Amino acid sequence: MTDIAFDVVSMTGFNENGENYFSSKLSNRLFMLEYFPDKNMFALSMGAVNVRDEKRDALRTVLRDELSITEDEVHFDSHYVSTILHIRDEWIEVLNRAIQCMEKWAKNHGVFSGCFVCGLRDDQVSVREVGGVRAFMCDACKAKLISQSTQKLSGTLDLSAEVPVGKSRFTSGLLAAVVAGLLTSLVLVFVLCLFPFPWIFGTLAAGLVVNSVYATYERNTERMDVKGFLTTSILSAILLMGSVAFCYYQLFAATFKELNDAQYSSASEAFPELLQILSGTFSFYFILNLILPVTLGFVSSLVFRWIKR
Repeated sequence: MTDIAFDVVSMTGFNENGENYFSSKLSNRLFMLEYFPDKNMFALSMGAVNVRDEKRDALRTVLRDELSITEDEVHFDSHYVSTILHIRDEWIEVLNRAIQCMEKWAKNHGVFSGCFVCGLRDDQVSVREVGGVRAFMCDACKAKLISQSTQKLSGTLDLSAEVPVGKSRFTSGLLAAVVAGLLTSLVLVFVLCLFPFPWIFGTLAAGLVVNSVYATYERNTERMDVKGFLTTSILSAILLMGSVAFCYYQLFAATFKELNDAQYSSASEAFPELLQILSGTFSFYFILNLILPVTLGFVSSLVFRWIKR
């Protein structure tokens, strides 16, 4: 054991897993520490599954204020965060403070640890080294990396490479997204049929449907891959089209009833004028107050989600 390793193990509570790398589990958060003697620095990493931008900014602010760590020295990936610590005087104190800052931030913001590659939170996740890659991994991600052993692997391998969501998690996530989408679709129908200025509130309500479907799926599967993104996008489109169709039927039925009650003694007499109305004013209303806001809400939410992803 080197002097650096002895100090890390004895004064931080980390376990030595191999040459120049260590790991620990603190408050159910997974930490890993790598030492780079040629650069005289540490890389401290913590599992952080699907952390949103505002939470990322909060950690950057804490590390900057507490330890003068610049934003360039804090790196977020899909399911972990790492920061660079240079070895100077009192480096053990700096290391311990960095660990405490990250642990406190995770507790305060509800950030959980899992597989650094796919985000899976499971007892099978443990620190592994595969082809030079050191990280907390689940069995599936370990097997995936081993299968890629013909490729040149290094410690800088992109750990955000997508591992497919398991079938059971995909199914449960999709079912939860359907329920969330149906509930928010009721809000959309209510807004389109009864609210004033539907081209404004309808756009917001349509965005609510898309985002609720996406967020519910992501929360239940603990990640978002390309398959999940496409599936939730298609599901959102189906729910929005269903809501528009329902609103159209309601308006159609109300218009027909109003004509029938007011001017005509039979439905056959009212029907020709109803067709004339539908081809004119009603069509304009349908496009402006139903199709336009729903389309805007769907497209803008989709673009936002894709950029964020």
